[in-house]
Amino acid sequence: MFDLILKVQKLPLKIMGLGIRRKVFHIQESDAFVTIVNSSRNTFFYLFFFGLLSVFVFSGFLMLYQGINMTTGLLVVGFVIHPIFGIIGIRKFLWLLRGKEILRIKNEKLTIEKTGTFWTKTKEYQLKYIKNVRT
Repeated sequence: MFDLILKVQKLPLKIMGLGIRRKVFHIQESDAFVTIVNSSRNTFFYLFFFGLLSVFVFSGFLMLYQGINMTTGLLVVGFVIHPIFGIIGIRKFLWLLRGKEILRIKNEKLTIEKTGTFWTKTKEYQLKYIKNVRT
């Protein structure tokens, strides 16, 4: 009986953990540099949520199309606030689908680069200042 209760409790976690199996992790080493590539971890729940959130970009136009009486508050929400959340949703959705994090160690520098989405910066660190690295 106790095992059945545990299985029922773990079932939603298993369902939410389902996703596209595209996890990639590989290391390329040579004498001059090390490159580590790690892909994003996604689940169908996250993809569905951020996919729906990305539709918010068009909410102001949808309000106009439906003929809603537009007040100042609705204009701000429909054309400023919702598009901001929509752009964040698109960015996260693209990261979940195509995102990769690339770490390069070369010439005493550690470079962290994110690819597969937009508005990301490459971060660069000097190796001599890096301390307390956990494995």
